[in-house]
Amino acid sequence: MSTPAPSHVDDSRLLVFGASGSLGTAVVEAAQRAGAWKTVVGCGCDREPPGDPAFRFDLRSAKARREFFAELDRREIVPDACVYAAGLTRDALLARTSLEAWNDVIAVNLTAAFGVAQELAKRWLSRRRGHLILIGSHSAAFGRAGQTAYAASKAGLVGLAQSFAREYGRRSLQCNVVLPGLFDSPMTRALDPKVRAALESQNALGRASELAEIAAFILHLARMRGVSGQSFAIDSRILPGV
Repeated sequence: MSTPAPSHVDDSRLLVFGASGSLGTAVVEAAQRAGAWKTVVGCGCDREPPGDPAFRFDLRSAKARREFFAELDRREIVPDACVYAAGLTRDALLARTSLEAWNDVIAVNLTAAFGVAQELAKRWLSRRRGHLILIGSHSAAFGRAGQTAYAASKAGLVGLAQSFAREYGRRSLQCNVVLPGLFDSPMTRALDPKVRAALESQNALGRASELAEIAAFILHLARMRGVSGQSFAIDSRILPGV
C-alpha cells in the first residue's frame, strides 16, 4: 500500500519522534515520498534519523527536549502534526522486572510523550490547531504476560490522549492513539516463532501488518480535523466489546 501523491503541497509541517525506528522511519519516508508536507522533522536516538531537518538526542532528558523545541522555535518551525513513535521494551515477568528496567520503559514510552505533549500544547494553543498521534500497543488492552512495564506505559498513552482531547478539544487541538499491531521490526523479529504465529492468527486477515499500510493510515489520520481522544486498532484484530 503506497501513499498517493498529493495534488498540491501546503505549508503543513510534520514532526516524528522515534524516526530512527522501523515505524518512525516508515512514516517519515512516506511523508517525504508523498510530498504533501512542507517540512518533515525527524527525531531519533539510536541512530541518525531520516528527516529534513533531522535531530538526534535522548528523549528521556527533559533538558534535551526543551532545547530541541527551542531550536525549532529558533528555526520558526511549528509542527502542525506530531507522531510520537518512540518506544522501548524490556520484556520480563513481573517478578523479574527490575526497577531500572521499569523506569527506562516508562521514561521513553510515557514520560517523554507527556513532555512532548506539554511542549506542543504551549505552541498550538494560540494557533488553535495541532494533532498529536501517539503510537500505542494492543498490550495496553490485553496486558500481555511478560510485558508489565511496556503494557503499563502504553495504557498510559491512552489516558494521556483522552485527557489531552478533553482539555484542548474546544481549542481545536487533537490527540489520538494508533495501535499498529504486529509488523516487521527488530522487536518483533526477536519473538519466539510460536508467539509470532499466535499473534498473526488473531488477525482477521491472518497476517502481520505492513509498515507502508500503517504509515499511510497515520498520515491520513494526521490530516483529519474531526476526530480526537480515540484509539485506532489497525491490524484487523477484533477487540472484545468494541
